[in-house]
Amino acid sequence: MAFTTRKDLLQKVHSNDRQAWNDFVEYYTPLIQLCAKDFSLTQQESEELRQNVCLTVFKKDLTGQYDETKGHFRTFLRKVINNAAIDIIRKRKPTLPIENASQIPEETEDKFEERWRKFIYEKALQIVRQNCDNVTYMAFDLYARKGMPVKDVARTLQISEDQVFQAKSRSLKRLKEIIYRLEKSEDTWSEGKKGGTPEGSGQ
Repeated sequence: MAFTTRKDLLQKVHSNDRQAWNDFVEYYTPLIQLCAKDFSLTQQESEELRQNVCLTVFKKDLTGQYDETKGHFRTFLRKVINNAAIDIIRKRKPTLPIENASQIPEETEDKFEERWRKFIYEKALQIVRQNCDNVTYMAFDLYARKGMPVKDVARTLQISEDQVFQAKSRSLKRLKEIIYRLEKSEDTWSEGKKGGTPEGSGQ
């Protein structure tokens, strides 16, 4: 991706920039999928949620309506996801009495913030992985994230223990910097892709 801030991305989507729209869908799909789990949606319904959310944003030009002075875009997006998910659930139960509406789960603000933090962490971790050599990332992943003893990591990767410590220190520092930048929308994905998405989300 070549955009520099989420604000820039939203502006480009509003201007009908096709690449920006593709970037928007790619960027937010993992978040939508995380939220789908909170509504206990099936895999098919999860894909329907993704399509409906993106279609709603596109057809109603919600990126153009969004006013950043009134709050974070994620708060705005949460409402779109919540409404789309409830519509899918209601289709399952078209005769659900109004008095039983409380049976329909809702993506509360706290729950959504938890999903958002996980989403941002995964994005940041992906960027760290894409922008360092494989040995450095593996040392960080095995030692800092998966808890493998430093001696075992060093032996497995055929590097010194000091190099393992350095990999952890540098990668953690970089991870925190990227998370901050993603949260502040100051510099999202300006560092192009070099690899795939990492598995897991342990910290």
